[in-house]
Amino acid sequence: MKKILSLAMLSIGCALMLFGGDQQGSSNNLENVAKAEDFESHYYQSERYMIYLDENELTINGTFVNDDRKSILDKVVVTEDMESSHVEREYTNAKVEVKDDKYIITADDGVSLEFTKFKEHIIVDADGMEYIRKAKPL
Repeated sequence: MKKILSLAMLSIGCALMLFGGDQQGSSNNLENVAKAEDFESHYYQSERYMIYLDENELTINGTFVNDDRKSILDKVVVTEDMESSHVEREYTNAKVEVKDDKYIITADDGVSLEFTKFKEHIIVDADGMEYIRKAKPL
């Protein structure tokens, strides 16, 4: 009797995990759909950089730190003749394209940045740096 009860409980537990996991996964997939509008009323900030799009202008502000943590923005904003670690760059003709959970931001000067929507309020670059969504000031 104990074996039958244990087997029944195990079967119920497996079924709950199987079907419960599918429901959670589908809602998580809907949450992680990238939308270009995500950049219209918000900007994104990591521990180093802030990415701000306003109409067709891309602004990147922050501080470059030369350590093991990297960001795809390092490749865009860091130059050999930098006089300080503070970075402020503006690029024109910026646009955001989306595909599934990806944002592709392009701008003049050959700028091309790709981010993945990790959670509703977090995007991640190819180097693993996380950026948290913040509301733009009015």
